[in-house]
Amino acid sequence: IVTIAKALKDTQSEDEWKEALRRLNNPSSESFEGITKEVYNSIKLSYDRLDGKLIKEIFLLCSRMGRTHDASVQDLFRYGLGLGYFDEIDTVEGALCSVSTSVDQLKAASLLLHAPDEF
Repeated sequence: IVTIAKALKDTQSEDEWKEALRRLNNPSSESFEGITKEVYNSIKLSYDRLDGKLIKEIFLLCSRMGRTHDASVQDLFRYGLGLGYFDEIDTVEGALCSVSTSVDQLKAASLLLHAPDEF
């Protein structure tokens, strides 16, 4: 509920709220082992409302790492560099700042949790 509320917090249009409700009530036909369609749709709705390609890529990268990997901003930067996420960013510092900002935004949207050893 918190994740969906944060995704929709700036939504003024009643039609957008209705569309979000429709998507939540009509689970995706995709099947994920161990994840209900309702949970998937809640996460997908929040993901779709993320602003920008990089933050979506960082979220997917974190998802691929799984909860057993203690990732840091440095790790996300290294993997992102290898995957070509920063082609439009001119400096290493700029890319690191972008990753750090993306992680903060994902936490604010409740799509990432604060890790004990903090990113």
